[in-house]
Amino acid sequence: MKATRTAETETAKIEISLTREVTDKVAYADGYNIKTGREVYESYDITITSKKNGKSVHTYGKPNFSFSSKWNTMPEGAFARIGDAYISEATYRLMKGMIAELDAEVGKSDEQVALEVKAEAQKKAYDELLDQEAAEYARKIKNGFCPKCHSYCYGDCEAN
Repeated sequence: MKATRTAETETAKIEISLTREVTDKVAYADGYNIKTGREVYESYDITITSKKNGKSVHTYGKPNFSFSSKWNTMPEGAFARIGDAYISEATYRLMKGMIAELDAEVGKSDEQVALEVKAEAQKKAYDELLDQEAAEYARKIKNGFCPKCHSYCYGDCEAN
């Protein structure tokens, strides 16, 4: 599914497109294309064209707005940066609204929801496994396991 929104400000024309679909995940192995399951493809294409000089800035993927920090100072009047463009706060809020509208319009398919639920369950299971391994390691150390030599030397590894 794909949708597009276009808006204009005093200084720029903004076009944002959202593509969201479920595709085959493919592993490319020595000329063989092996399907390894399904994956969610979601991409925003953002184009900002200046009305003053006609130059365009194009970015894609998840919208990544960066804000001023002590290492990255912005020019006067700029609120955020996307791609190579500095934008005002009004433009930023307009773009966030357009992105929210696109997200609501381009719904998620049943297959995508199922894949997201499955991925969340896998992440939860992985986190639980890490917690179990950390608890097991702590129990081993409490019972005399040496983290330096990875055995039950009871301090003998430092005696030599």
